[in-house]
Amino acid sequence: MSGYSWAPLAWIVLLIVSWPYVERARYHDMSQVAAYLVFVTTFSTLAAILFGMVTTVAASLGRARMLDHPVGILLFLVAVFLPGLLLGRWLIGRPLRRMPLPGE
Repeated sequence: MSGYSWAPLAWIVLLIVSWPYVERARYHDMSQVAAYLVFVTTFSTLAAILFGMVTTVAASLGRARMLDHPVGILLFLVAVFLPGLLLGRWLIGRPLRRMPLPGE
């Protein structure tokens, strides 16, 4: 695949695969749907920000041709998606904070 047409495909595959992953990794008191939504939102937001930053830096340094090779693509995907996966896992794996409502 040329250009960045493989990145949305990788993102979609990760979102589909993440449903069973979230089921195993979530905190037991958190519902499956809520955990999935938190994970997907965190993962997608961080991946989009890192995707833009890494591609901008690579283009400004003249390293965009590195993404034409499989090793470069793999390093790019790890750099973009791994922080989102780790942050999403941390958010769904911790206990929920139960703050009292004002006046309680």
